[in-house]
Amino acid sequence: MAEPTTAITDFLMAAVAFVLAARIAGFWRLTFLFTGLAALAGGVFHSMPSEIVWKITVYSVGLATFFLVAAASRATFGFRLLTAIAAAELIAYAIWMATHDGFIYVIIDYGSGMLCVAILYAFSFRAMPRAAKLVLAGIGVAAIGAAVQATRFSIHPRFNFNDLYHVIQIVSLILLYRGARATAISRSTISASV
Repeated sequence: MAEPTTAITDFLMAAVAFVLAARIAGFWRLTFLFTGLAALAGGVFHSMPSEIVWKITVYSVGLATFFLVAAASRATFGFRLLTAIAAAELIAYAIWMATHDGFIYVIIDYGSGMLCVAILYAFSFRAMPRAAKLVLAGIGVAAIGAAVQATRFSIHPRFNFNDLYHVIQIVSLILLYRGARATAISRSTISASV
């Protein structure tokens, strides 16, 4: 196994994402499902590097990002235009990644999607404060993970920046899931009071 700890933390993230996907519906489910697929493929890649497995990883992250933006857009303001823009961005990302392999492009795509979701939930804060706090916390934790990845900060030679990034992303996923659940509760409360 090429990078055992990195593969194990990727597989752990995949397991968490798949459990969360099974516990929620709609675009949120697809967000967690493709995140799980990306982590699973990432774990396989870190076990036995392969160009095909890497492409599955990066395209799965792109799909997870698209569905995250679509889920947040629908959950907050119902912007169909934003979902269409996210779909166009996904197509551009897919074309770009066909000839590029750098993880930095994955982070840029994922980061821009997270920024979009952060803006949507920031503007929705008054209508659903608990959901917004949880989603924004999840995005903040994901940003910390991206910083760890970018700076290559490691806490131990056998637990490197990739491993730490995966563990931080697991926390982010749980917060995003809790925010998605709180969003559903907020929306049902708002609908019932109208």
